[in-house]
Amino acid sequence: MISEIFEKDPRRAYIAFKYLDDMRKNLTEAYRVLKTGARYIIVVGNNRIRGELFENWKYIMELAKGVGFELETYFASEIIKYFIKVPREERINTDWILVLRK
Repeated sequence: MISEIFEKDPRRAYIAFKYLDDMRKNLTEAYRVLKTGARYIIVVGNNRIRGELFENWKYIMELAKGVGFELETYFASEIIKYFIKVPREERINTDWILVLRK
């Protein structure tokens, strides 16, 4: 949760908050331009910030509902092969797919 991240590192918590605010803006604009009944699919991975699990998909799912999308389905997909070689301690092992409908 952002509050737990904030206790450890307010700057990183702000970055997470800003990311979610930008995603809300994206969802709002996507909802505005999509035709009724259209789908919007988002693929997102979770990460850790200062040791705290930041479950992006849960936040984005709630943001999407808040702007008017209906959550049609969601599921996890395990990442089998990594194409991007970024040296980091914790690797994202699962992508979350959110299927939203206007």
